[in-house]
Amino acid sequence: MPHEWYDNADSYDLIGNYNYMTARTVGTDTWEVWICDPVGPSSFSSLNRFVGYTPRMVVDWLTERSTIGAYFNWLSDGKYKLGFRIGGSVTPDLSKLAFADYANIWDRGEACVEAVKEAAEGSRADGALVVDTTHAFHSIIGTAWMGATYCEAGECEPFPHPDSGRYAFVGAGVWADLYIHEIGHALGWPHSFFYNPDVEDQDEYNNPMDVMSGSIGWVGTIAINRYAAGWINPDDVYVWELGDKSKTLWLDTVGVTGGYQMLVLRDAYSTWYYTFGARVQGRFDSHLPKEGVEWYTVDESVDTGCDWDGWDWCPGTGRAVHAWGEPNSTDHVLSVDESVSLSLWNGQDWVDVEVSVLQQDEGSYRVRISG
Repeated sequence: MPHEWYDNADSYDLIGNYNYMTARTVGTDTWEVWICDPVGPSSFSSLNRFVGYTPRMVVDWLTERSTIGAYFNWLSDGKYKLGFRIGGSVTPDLSKLAFADYANIWDRGEACVEAVKEAAEGSRADGALVVDTTHAFHSIIGTAWMGATYCEAGECEPFPHPDSGRYAFVGAGVWADLYIHEIGHALGWPHSFFYNPDVEDQDEYNNPMDVMSGSIGWVGTIAINRYAAGWINPDDVYVWELGDKSKTLWLDTVGVTGGYQMLVLRDAYSTWYYTFGARVQGRFDSHLPKEGVEWYTVDESVDTGCDWDGWDWCPGTGRAVHAWGEPNSTDHVLSVDESVSLSLWNGQDWVDVEVSVLQQDEGSYRVRISG
């Protein structure tokens, strides 16, 4: 795809393709709910909470009994609203597959999504939420895609479903955070995880601070995802560049005002940058394993290895967001009186910059950058 059509970055040049990424993230995002009941080998369907459900019953659960909509309303500070409407049911025939393949999330998911695309001709919803009601194993697994959007001259208009290919496929289990996770991918959010440069196959589910990784229970997402969705205004971001004077500022959690929602550290040479955000337990961060200021490296360059044909950078789910420390830990979360020393490149040498957490005042943290 022509790079000049799509590379409309935000005002800080943090998120490439920003207009594309935010085309569906502000306002009402309407999902058409489809039931998928593949024909194939027997499975342990009795463990699946939505066995026998119709699309209307799933829509009723999503809108009246689940807190998924309230979660996104909280996380977006009222900027993003989920809408659900009744789609239909599909029964793709997988009877020729062996049980192992029938149970495979990719084979079943692809068959379900393709069947929905064909059945949903003329839908014009923003995306399809495809719920597998037969296989118990899928109660903890899903897939998603953020879909296609047409952009030209800085203006973006999302294609409607099914032409866009935008979908979230989920098992019909009891965990609302699975639905949130897959819808998050459809918003363009990647997994955040502790990166190990010594292994080829990374574990992308080892960050307990992020619903887009290895969180358990009610946990929100990290600041860069909220910014990429347009839920953090540029005025609520402080960008500290190598060479700036030392700075003390307040970082606020979701819903708190007066300080900044995100801190960015970067230099003039690297493709990556550091982000910092404040987190405290409460509301939909009630199961957060640690309060404090979390930090990550973020990189959208092709060096991250996303390998998308026709793209010369890696936006959305291709964005590399890495924590550093022991996997499944909170090593990347700073409490009061803790600090981290990070390196930035000045064109000749690596320069150490220290970020310290000085004070907490309820949902805000006072942070100092010393360069």
